Amino acid sequence: MVPIHTYTLPDDVTSSLVVSYGSKCAPRHLGSDSNGDLYVAATGPACTVLIMIRV
Repeated sequence: MVPIHTYTLPDDVTSSLVVSYGSKCAPRHLGSDSNGDLYVAATGPACTVLIMIRV
């Protein structure tokens, strides 16, 4: 599966997780749409976040 990089998550992504790679990198929102495509975004709606992971 090749992730699709976007600035913000599309509207059809209903749930996402946020991954933070330390203090120097901005967090990334990961979610999949109704077709099963994986999206990696810089921003996303807070209501879709299920969990936040700090690495």
